[in-house]
Amino acid sequence: MKRALLAGAVIAASVFTAANAMAADTGIGPIVVYGRGPAQDCYVAAISDRHDRGSLAVCSLALNHDFLTREDRTATLVNRGVLLMRRGLDERALSDFEYAASLSPDFGEAQVMRGIALVQLGRYREAVDTLTHAIAMNPDRPERAYFYRAAAYEEVGNASAAYADYRRAADLAPNWGPPRTELTRFVVQ
Repeated sequence: MKRALLAGAVIAASVFTAANAMAADTGIGPIVVYGRGPAQDCYVAAISDRHDRGSLAVCSLALNHDFLTREDRTATLVNRGVLLMRRGLDERALSDFEYAASLSPDFGEAQVMRGIALVQLGRYREAVDTLTHAIAMNPDRPERAYFYRAAAYEEVGNASAAYADYRRAADLAPNWGPPRTELTRFVVQ
């Protein structure tokens, strides 16, 4: 999926509760769709942090037409999922991410977003497995997968794995604050 590149904007940071998860700047980002039309408008809404009903409607309009390539349909599903997550509609977002992953099984970003949604939903063990799989797929921004897998590990009581993943996320994205913030809570002995 060479045409679908991660753009970068996003939603949540600390993910220890659903409220914390939606509070700061962390890894939920749109996928570029090239060209014109509703799919491109959906992407623009995602990077512009417009998650109103109208923006969701544009994404749905794009998905309800057969003119999208498989890559653009996958990207548009991920973008709509991002908008849904920003509205707190994590179950619906997960559905879009799962469909995107089924359309393009080799697209790591869809798996990363699926894993993030699972963390948001409190399905931590499943999130660990999904994010581990996503990391193996070499996504464009693996630090997001490490960060959210760390949060999931922490929730299931594996502090050493959580620390290692927060450390890896911080090393991969030294200018991204959330992993460094989380690392300050750990005491290494």
